[in-house]
Amino acid sequence: LDVRSLRPGHEESGNILIGSYESLGRFDEAAALIKQQKCWGMALDGGSLERAFQRGGREKYLRERVAQMENAVTPPPATSFAFAICYAHLGEFDKALDHLDHMVTQRAGGSVFIGIDPSLAPLHGLPRFEAIIKRVAAHQPQTV
Repeated sequence: LDVRSLRPGHEESGNILIGSYESLGRFDEAAALIKQQKCWGMALDGGSLERAFQRGGREKYLRERVAQMENAVTPPPATSFAFAICYAHLGEFDKALDHLDHMVTQRAGGSVFIGIDPSLAPLHGLPRFEAIIKRVAAHQPQTV
């Protein structure tokens, strides 16, 4: 089942699928989807991402994606999650955590997904990541 079929035209469904493809190392499929839709609200060049992957694999793809996102007109905190995912996959944990910290500080809506998004799995167990998760939980309404 293609997650986009649940609600055609819903960009977030595509974002979930892009993230899933990237987590699975299927960067060519992620790039193909980015050719069809915005990625985290940003119009990225899927063709350039595809060529970067063909030239240098995972790392070239992720570096190209970061470069494109840096030139996008969509400001943080909306893009912070996307940056955090890329930096987490690149092993640049401090940069990833800086973006997540910014999201939480700005109370961005996507903050509630930080602890469960599998794309951020490389950060699990890091003390700074766990502290960010606690900050998010502190902002959640408590149920009785």
